Amino acid sequence: MQDRQSKILSISNYLMFAVFSLCILVQYNDPDSFLWMAMYGSAAIACILVERDMITHWTITIFPGVAGLVWVLTLLPDVVSNDSSVEDLVTWKMNSLGVEQVRELGGLIIIVLWMLTLTAINYWNKNKLNNKKVKL
Repeated sequence: MQDRQSKILSISNYLMFAVFSLCILVQYNDPDSFLWMAMYGSAAIACILVERDMITHWTITIFPGVAGLVWVLTLLPDVVSNDSSVEDLVTWKMNSLGVEQVRELGGLIIIVLWMLTLTAINYWNKNKLNNKKVKL
């Protein structure tokens, strides 16, 4: 069971790495592309570090999540006041600033959720490993 869960997490993590990498590519012509490339890049790097078992502390995965959460909280009032909807998230046309803000909010929420997931799993696994060492 543990091996299957580990494999599912690994596949999901590589998938999220690919998604975050593609998000970096589509930011190329955005006016604030540097900020978005850095945000998606830090999430992609966290995914790879987890896969390579190179995470030395849980703060490495939580940092992009916390940064994304702060950004979500700054965007949320504008999205709510613009009467944006979920339909704005999936439309192909960039009809307004509201559409862009809803898409940005969606991307940030994905980053926050995945980084929180990686942090929780990494923290739990490290504590489980430390508990086994103590019992020996």
